[in-house]
Amino acid sequence: QKAVAELEKLIEMKLSSTETVVLFLNIGIAYYHLNSYASALMAFRKVLQYDYENVESYRYLGRIYIKTKERSHKAVEVFNFLIDHKIFDMEMLKAVSVYNASQNLIDDRSIQIAMEIIGTEPNNEIAGRTLVKYFNKVKRIDDEALKFVEKFVESYPRDIDTHVVMLEMLYRRKEFQKIISE
Repeated sequence: QKAVAELEKLIEMKLSSTETVVLFLNIGIAYYHLNSYASALMAFRKVLQYDYENVESYRYLGRIYIKTKERSHKAVEVFNFLIDHKIFDMEMLKAVSVYNASQNLIDDRSIQIAMEIIGTEPNNEIAGRTLVKYFNKVKRIDDEALKFVEKFVESYPRDIDTHVVMLEMLYRRKEFQKIISE
């Protein structure tokens, strides 16, 4: 709190843009550690007005959005920036995956994120469902895709949509005996 008070005194001074970035970054970090997320957000956004690619500011914004469970379009923009710059954690990937699923997005980025999550958490339902939808969308019927969908059906036997996707895959592969047994 003492640091915030001292740093805020400097706001009134005429500083260069580099000094302003450093000042607001430090104010934001101080507010972050005080769990004063609204004030921290304002400070980090001020940093981005001067330096749009300030990675440290994005990193803290991402942490705030995770802690506050913010999942707006702006939050996802920040997460995507961090993912693009290879500065992410599993919570960010999951947050973007949940957002993409809620928006029914099945694009290359959604698939990459889902695969990253599945690589770490093979039973993640949202990431798994995204991959199943993708396989269905692109009409992928190879052994690897079918094996994944079958495993997903085993893990989530009440998921009717995935059962339908699996049956469609089997039909396209002309595996009628397996369809009949399902």
